[in-house]
Amino acid sequence: MTASISGSAVSARSASTSASVAYTASAGRFLVLLASRESANQYYTAVTDDGGNTWVNQTAAPTSGTAGRRVEIWTCTTTSSLTTITATFSGTSGAFIGVYDIAGQNGVDSVGSDFRTNSAAPTPVTVTPAESTDLVIGMVMGNGSGTQTYTVSSGWTMLTPATGSVSGGYAAAYMVNPPAGAAVGPTWTFSTSAGSGMAVIALKSSSVTPGFTVSIWDGTNEQPASISFWDGTNEVSASVDSIT
Repeated sequence: MTASISGSAVSARSASTSASVAYTASAGRFLVLLASRESANQYYTAVTDDGGNTWVNQTAAPTSGTAGRRVEIWTCTTTSSLTTITATFSGTSGAFIGVYDIAGQNGVDSVGSDFRTNSAAPTPVTVTPAESTDLVIGMVMGNGSGTQTYTVSSGWTMLTPATGSVSGGYAAAYMVNPPAGAAVGPTWTFSTSAGSGMAVIALKSSSVTPGFTVSIWDGTNEQPASISFWDGTNEVSASVDSIT
């Protein structure tokens, strides 16, 4: 089963001590949180939710310095239901978060992030998925205090970005079934040159293969069933994936 995005929600700009987004998820869901800041050196300190679930910071950039913009990717496999997710942070620059509910995934394949100095066409950040059935999500933040318009390269589908009253927040896009063993990541173009931060996460698809099993009851035990058909010359065995 190929992983897919089954739901999402994004926040407005926040410049207090935290940003929150309302999203309802039951136990057993896998959530990806994209987070950005207008300043490169003002980090997110924690992500929590009202269900008490554990969130893991998968990647963040930059690791030091003031060049670029801050981007982070957090994930959570829910063990209890939730309705609100909150990210806390340092500093007072604008903060934006968005949550994406992933169906059919089987864990994180690879992640990457980095910053770029002033440019309207920054060099992309890439990852190399191990599987051709991965779902890959890429994000970019190239916004200081104005409105930025982002364009993504062919093969990527834009996601609903975070929005705000001062600046446009991050942009995000996804790709399904990337080439296995090859570097992949969205190439972004900005309406205005800016320092930026970019992050990418590749998610493995579920290893469950849809199917069914054929069996018959012989009066005492359940026995495997064989199926054959006549092709006009010979009796030919037929394979069946499933039945219950």
